[in-house]
Amino acid sequence: METTAPTLAEIMAFVSASPGAEEQSGTTSRPTTKRESVNDLLDETKAAAVLGDVKPGTLSVWRSTGRYKIPYIKIGRRVRYRRGDLLAWLESRTRANGATA
Repeated sequence: METTAPTLAEIMAFVSASPGAEEQSGTTSRPTTKRESVNDLLDETKAAAVLGDVKPGTLSVWRSTGRYKIPYIKIGRRVRYRRGDLLAWLESRTRANGATA
């Protein structure tokens, strides 16, 4: 049985149903508020799940090579992502036609 990657609408519906999703505003350059905490940030595994058919190691490669500019937060050696930043990045990659540029 062949599996397909989830659509953006399916990902958004999943994220909206996740605990704490109502706290995410979707902006990329906002400071952490009192309602947000380090516990609300996503590790690579959870961030990869939000992005769909992406492996956690792929996020590491994208960060180190600069291939995609997905905002992330460094806390010591750990890397964390805001759910809203991931969704904004996905939205920025949405294309209305077959153009690749």
